[in-house]
Amino acid sequence: MTNTPTLDHAYRRAGSVGVDVWASFDGFRTSGGYGRLGYEQPGLSTVVGALYTPLSPTRLLDTRAALGTATTTPLAPNTEVILPITGTGQVPIGDISAVVLNVTVTQPTAAGFVTVYPDQGSLPNTSNVNFVAQETVANLVTVPVTNGKVRLRNSGGGTVHLVADLQGVYGPQGSGFKSLSPARVLDTRTAAAIPARADQVLDLSAKLPADATAAVLNVTVTQPASHGVLTVYPYGLTAPVASNLNFVAGQTIPNLVIVPVRNGRIVIRNASAGSTHVVADLGGYFGSAASGATEHYVPSGPRRIVDSRTGTGLLGRQPGSLRPQESASFYAQYYGDNPSNLTTGCNINCPVPTALVGNVTITGPTAPGVLTAYPYLTTRPTTSNVNFIAGETASNLTLTKANQTSLTVYNGSSGSTHVIIDQSGYFIAAAL
Repeated sequence: MTNTPTLDHAYRRAGSVGVDVWASFDGFRTSGGYGRLGYEQPGLSTVVGALYTPLSPTRLLDTRAALGTATTTPLAPNTEVILPITGTGQVPIGDISAVVLNVTVTQPTAAGFVTVYPDQGSLPNTSNVNFVAQETVANLVTVPVTNGKVRLRNSGGGTVHLVADLQGVYGPQGSGFKSLSPARVLDTRTAAAIPARADQVLDLSAKLPADATAAVLNVTVTQPASHGVLTVYPYGLTAPVASNLNFVAGQTIPNLVIVPVRNGRIVIRNASAGSTHVVADLGGYFGSAASGATEHYVPSGPRRIVDSRTGTGLLGRQPGSLRPQESASFYAQYYGDNPSNLTTGCNINCPVPTALVGNVTITGPTAPGVLTAYPYLTTRPTTSNVNFIAGETASNLTLTKANQTSLTVYNGSSGSTHVIIDQSGYFIAAAL
């Protein structure tokens, strides 16, 4: 109880928040002397976001080595591991709204997928990493944290080993985000492939402000001469014991990377016995508000917002696969599940999405190609988010700028394909 005209309160975690405000003219001495103030019941609500702290990649889980688990036994079908989040630097676990993990599947005995989700809550109808038998494949995951933990579930028909490397955390301190229209910043096919067991420095200083703390890059390996891994890490530091992409000879495969930047530069290491080409598309950066990085992250999901197989989410379309060279648009969902109901979870100073964080999955393609995600009603860029071959189910996390709360996906292949999008959050402009 107070008679001050204003009160300040800092929320530790991002999402929908609210307050009840009661006013009294007799010091709350009588039951009829006070009442609730607010736009609608139960009171005032708004949405707050979180800032990002990039970390040196830290391995939290490796079921092959009993790291994060009690044994070296692989996960059985339809079982899961509960992973405590540690190594978060100066951010207390109670302040963390979400974490960024690079999750790798290895030695699966049958096809399936892995779902990563908060510790408290029911299993969502979403996926993060799709795989086939004996494949090693990685995907970046952004997942809300509850109870200081997350869950990783093997929804395949066989056993599988899992590896998870912590990349960064969202909390009350850190860097804001600046979403950009996708732009290609590296394509070694126009010069020379990265040699075996060699590093290539990528200078982004002309694309990023001087105080940028991390860059968001969609990194694609193509035409590798041998199997191996690709590691992307800050310039001037020792390469971490972690990886971003796993590949086999001749494969084209992407993965989203959020990599700390030092002096405007990063390093790409080809840890394989053969040369490989690498393509990188810049989607945004983290930094200070003074550099334009004013967007904050709001965890939302994971939830399925698009599924062309059922007609879910894609605007003005019936159920059915995307035709060759077809574009389709969709809303980023916010506050509640219905983008047209803006009062769900917010009724004052309600922000709208500036960028989407979602896992994009291609399934049932009839020909090889690429899928590109980009802002609604803008010119389609010469970039890609998911590379696929006929009959493959392939996925990749995308952090893509929105326009009018909407985005567009483009099927850049000569065949048809279904597309699925599982949202894990969105960015908003910082509160005034």
